[in-house]
Order: sequence, then structure tokens, then C-alpha cells
Amino acid sequence: MSDNHQTDVTEKKAAEPLPMASDEDVLDWDAYSPSPPPKRSGKIQVRLRKRQAEPMPFPDPETE
Repeated sequence: MSDNHQTDVTEKKAAEPLPMASDEDVLDWDAYSPSPPPKRSGKIQVRLRKRQAEPMPFPDPETE
């Protein structure tokens, strides 16, 4: 049974890309037309978290 599984894996082909719709193929139902990207407003909102961090201790050169 493992032999059949091995042949199934080797017989698989790469997926073919979908045909793109063009002006000549308006009635080609198998072709797909890519949708435009979603519209965004001009403002991008970013939320920042305020976190109290402890300051890094710097070694004092006078004490060393």
C-alpha cells in the first residue's frame, strides 16, 4: 500500500495559474478579474502601550 502512496505523490502536478481576464475574453467565464485593493482612509491609527520601564543602571566611573 505504501507503493501506491508513493506513486500518487510523484504523479501530482503543480497547480496551474488561473487565466486572467482580458478585454478580448470578456465572455470567458473561466477567467477571473483581479479585484482592486481595498480603499483606505489617509489616516493610519497606531495604538501605543505606555509601560513604565526601569532606567538602566550606568556604572559610575568614579567608583570603579
